[in-house]
Amino acid sequence: MTCNGLQRALIVLALCASSIAAQAQPQDSYTLTLIGTAIPNDPVGWFAVEDLNVRGEIVGARPTPDGTTLAFMWRDGVFQELNPLVPADAAFASAINDTSVILGSYSDQQLGQHNFLLRRERVTTIEDPDNRTAGALEMNNRSQALFRATNDEAGFLWQRGRFSPLEPLPGSQSTSASHLNDWGLVLGTAHFADHSVPVIWWGRTVMELDRPVGSQFVSGTSLNDLGSVLVDASFPAPIPHTRAVLWVLGRYFELAPLAGETSSSATDVNNRNVVVGRSSDLLATHMTATLWDRARAIDLNTRVRSDDPLAPFVHLQWGLLINDRGLIVARGVDSRDTDRRFGFYLLKPR
Repeated sequence: MTCNGLQRALIVLALCASSIAAQAQPQDSYTLTLIGTAIPNDPVGWFAVEDLNVRGEIVGARPTPDGTTLAFMWRDGVFQELNPLVPADAAFASAINDTSVILGSYSDQQLGQHNFLLRRERVTTIEDPDNRTAGALEMNNRSQALFRATNDEAGFLWQRGRFSPLEPLPGSQSTSASHLNDWGLVLGTAHFADHSVPVIWWGRTVMELDRPVGSQFVSGTSLNDLGSVLVDASFPAPIPHTRAVLWVLGRYFELAPLAGETSSSATDVNNRNVVVGRSSDLLATHMTATLWDRARAIDLNTRVRSDDPLAPFVHLQWGLLINDRGLIVARGVDSRDTDRRFGFYLLKPR
């Protein structure tokens, strides 16, 4: 497929996305559930949330007091530790699809790194005989998996035991893949000396997306299953700032920050083109979790139910993940904590 053909295919998918997005309605209110907490720069106090599926299952990793890394799956307030199912003490869960298949990695006793699929408590080890992969990134509902590369490739797409390399964008200094959708489309970023651009792979074809007008460094941050692409773009003038931007129907739509803030940054988009991220000042010293519905910025804190027990204390800083049911994972701080701890919260629509 040519680049023009790929772009036309993306636009057809985006047309479908726009019809679905037109039916989307922002949620009126949410309840908060604490998933876990982390202490910045503390090797024992870290906590990672990596992915959310349509069932509300969340995967990630957390430490034990002795420093061991525990992979977990969390749902409805209950943790399931995955390490007993993986042949290693240290493990990390990177992704979970809508059929609850989990993608992750683990270390053996010789500190060798291995990747795995966990399906119905059955582990399948994913090995690259040429040692070209450097960790799992994402997985879709077709059980295709995306991996980082240790060599000059942009990444590797894995399916049915076979690794397919993703070629860098010609002329770039480096290109890195980051996201995967159910169509097998891969999103990434190509880096040049004085700018960067988002790129899309479909099979072996790599296509550069145009940068938003006036932007300099643009990175691909997420894409949905219907062709919409989410990017973060930096603009050097007139005042340096960043903007989250959504690519739909071959056009970019800027996602402005909340009133009073200067920058926006987005992390995830669902199949209704609803986006989550943050609004902040230039240095991100103050952040507010933000939802964009039809490009309209909404402070997620204003949508937390006033009678929620956490509402008086928690300030949501950053929307991280959103699924097609409207469940959101966000990072926030609780005013009752005095050790600079931040928490990961599930926002459930009511």
